[in-house]
Amino acid sequence: MVLDIRNVRMCGCGGGRQTNIGWGWLVVLGWSVVGHVFFSSQRVVNDHKIWVYDALSFHSITSMMTSASHLLSPLFFFPSNVLSMPYLCSLLVSLSLSLSLGLSLSLSLSLSLSLCISHFLFLCHSLVPSLCLVGNFQAGEYGRLLKRYCECEQLCLSKLMGDILRPYVPGYYGVVQRDEQDYNLMDDLLADFDSPSIMDCKMGSRTYLAEELLKARERPRLRRDMYEKMVAVDPGAPTDQERAQQGILKPRYMQWRETLSSTATLGFRIEGIKRADGTCNTNFKKTKHREQVMQALGDFVDGNIQILKVYLQRLEELRSVLEKSQFFRTHEVVGSSLLFVHDASGQARVWMIDFGKTVPLPAPLTLDHRTPWIEGNCEDGYLWGLDNLIDILSTMLPPSR
Repeated sequence: MVLDIRNVRMCGCGGGRQTNIGWGWLVVLGWSVVGHVFFSSQRVVNDHKIWVYDALSFHSITSMMTSASHLLSPLFFFPSNVLSMPYLCSLLVSLSLSLSLGLSLSLSLSLSLSLCISHFLFLCHSLVPSLCLVGNFQAGEYGRLLKRYCECEQLCLSKLMGDILRPYVPGYYGVVQRDEQDYNLMDDLLADFDSPSIMDCKMGSRTYLAEELLKARERPRLRRDMYEKMVAVDPGAPTDQERAQQGILKPRYMQWRETLSSTATLGFRIEGIKRADGTCNTNFKKTKHREQVMQALGDFVDGNIQILKVYLQRLEELRSVLEKSQFFRTHEVVGSSLLFVHDASGQARVWMIDFGKTVPLPAPLTLDHRTPWIEGNCEDGYLWGLDNLIDILSTMLPPSR
């Protein structure tokens, strides 16, 4: 699951099977059958042009096979692009023949072209999710995703594969190269969902590392760009001195930014929500209070109590595992998110994602992830935020009878 994975996901391009694509391939399959029957019958009537109708009929057959492979691939993990070459070859032959036949075969021309066009439209539509994975992400194969290489994340995911947190993070398969760029190969968490709704929650009471704050203080300089960002969100936030200077220091901006949202008040914040209908909302910068968060969560699940229950159970299980995890105890987890995913079938899951700022602690230091952060103690407030999130979801459920 943020470009960064959040932006990809919030734009609806992070994977997930689209239900309307399945119907599209059914339409193509049906139209291919019609084309094959028609061309086969014409082969008998127009025996002097047998080779023409054989070619057009062959195109219909490859079209049927290609569309069928797309329909069956989610069930049998069949590589749906395995018939791409014969389909493309038959398409070129079909188009060439159709264009050279003249008006006497206008019906054949129309049927052949409509078959080609309908197939290509659905083919292109089904490729959109993969084509949208740009920036930090590339589409992988067989339900996997390529994320631009980050050494910190690579080390974390490698360790997590041997930790009890393994079921709560993306499966990790090492480093691969594509176009001279290194990527971390991991599971596409949306691959098994149909038109999923997605929410990204940034966990913890701060989203910057202590060393980032120290580095910013070592080289203090006024930042006009950060001042303008502050004014754009809250015109009253700058002090008189900052207003006169038309600039602010980075440490001041970093700490101010956390006070805007529920990061400071609840230990987590909603980064973005993408609903099944494709609508996106990332306007949560000022979603600070408990009631506002409850409203956003209610909108996300569209009032579905069963999905809320599944999410709550998953979070309670995650909390129990986090409290026992050796990895979690010995790492400062900053800037990491919980990815919530559900679809119309009622399937719902939550995973931990984004470990680019998760760093190991010097031995023998450990964290409880609930103690308030002060400079020097490395606490991140992750479990404090998770406690609050679980409590909010519990409150949203109707009283049990």
